[in-house]
Amino acid sequence: MIRPMGRQTIYTDDMPDKLAEAMFNGVSIERFCRNVRICKQSLYNWIKIYPELMDAFLLGKNDCEAYWEDWLVKNLDNKNVNYGLTKMFFTNRFGWKDKTEQETTVRLDETTQKAKDNLAEYEKSY
Repeated sequence: MIRPMGRQTIYTDDMPDKLAEAMFNGVSIERFCRNVRICKQSLYNWIKIYPELMDAFLLGKNDCEAYWEDWLVKNLDNKNVNYGLTKMFFTNRFGWKDKTEQETTVRLDETTQKAKDNLAEYEKSY
């Protein structure tokens, strides 16, 4: 008989609650996995299998970002905060980025063009 590879799973029914609580308090997935002594891939595998863990994960992502956003707001006037490091943290952790300008080209159809021309003529008469 062939033995299955790897360690036996250690998923428990309280895992979704533990994950939700940890992420509500700003804990990253990596730190959560370290704290419960599992590898990150196991957690992601379980998220695919257990719907309740998927729900906790999705809500936890929002809660975790909100936790750190609250921290940021509280520390806006704190001169001891390294703002370059803080910006890098939010960029890498949550994908935040500076706003960029985008140029958009719009092609007007005939109806829109006629309406635009009529508006221009109307504005000239006043």
